[in-house]
Amino acid sequence: MKLINLTTTASLAAIMLVGCGGEKPRTSNYYLQNPDEMTEVIDKCSEMSRNGETISDVLSKNCRKAMIASSKMIHSSL
Repeated sequence: MKLINLTTTASLAAIMLVGCGGEKPRTSNYYLQNPDEMTEVIDKCSEMSRNGETISDVLSKNCRKAMIASSKMIHSSL
């Protein structure tokens, strides 16, 4: 029984670590070229902020870069 619990715990820890490493830091130019992803990141950050959730360092940087890209898109359309 202890072996099953240990295996389950180790498996869950491995899954969580893999999930955390999935985000890459992006540039504002990346988001200008990928507007759908820009919108997704901005929406995700806004929702997490409204819910009082902690935003990871990489996601926080991506939020700022996505907002910069969004601002550039708006200014270029004027």
